[in-house]
Amino acid sequence: MGGDHGPSVVVPGIRSYLSAHDGEGVRFLLHGDETQIRAHLARCNLPADIIDIRHTEKVVAMDERPAQAMRRGKGSSLWNAIEAVKTGEAGGVVSAGNTGALMAIAKLILRMSAPGLERPAIVASWPTFKGCLLYTSPSPRD
Repeated sequence: MGGDHGPSVVVPGIRSYLSAHDGEGVRFLLHGDETQIRAHLARCNLPADIIDIRHTEKVVAMDERPAQAMRRGKGSSLWNAIEAVKTGEAGGVVSAGNTGALMAIAKLILRMSAPGLERPAIVASWPTFKGCLLYTSPSPRD
């Protein structure tokens, strides 16, 4: 679990999600250093029955070029998370890591199998005075 701050921001993010939503039927599949993830889970007092951890010590650096990540990223937390979508174990990937690498690896692993798709979707949210604004990358037809 890479990103600028790894599990120290992702795990509290799970806690925030569960506080705002009922969380029924939701499961989290976390990829990264199991020792670090478990330490943060213990601090946040999250229910273990909705969280699965897939251990790997390999991460894609935030400054790594997407092409490098595609060549050397196999077995990283980012790569494994995208593989989980391909196998149907996960419904999607949320990453606080290297966005360029995420897009490149997702396109490599998942392919763009639906007609008209040229790249994976990306969603961002920005806080506003009235809540939150979600932005989804435009489709090729827009």
